Amino acid sequence: MWHASVHRQGQGPIVYTNNLMTAALRALHGVGDPQLGEWHEHAPGSRTFHVKRRVLDSELANELRDLRGTDEGRARAAIVRSLNPARVHHMIGDW
Repeated sequence: MWHASVHRQGQGPIVYTNNLMTAALRALHGVGDPQLGEWHEHAPGSRTFHVKRRVLDSELANELRDLRGTDEGRARAAIVRSLNPARVHHMIGDW
């Protein structure tokens, strides 16, 4: 399952659902197949939009692994943390 979430941070102008949806769909451009199944989640008034899409057979890995609690998981979390503002680093776990 491919999954993209887009969140509008901060206060300010009204968040338009179409803008969030467009950004989430752009993040999944070129992966999966919406014809096989795609789900959109957005609660009224929410500033977050989620898109989930089925993975193509050709995109499946030979081996699926849970990286939480491993050195590789911690290394990946560090990369994600480095791409975000320092004020949110505490929200990103150590996987």
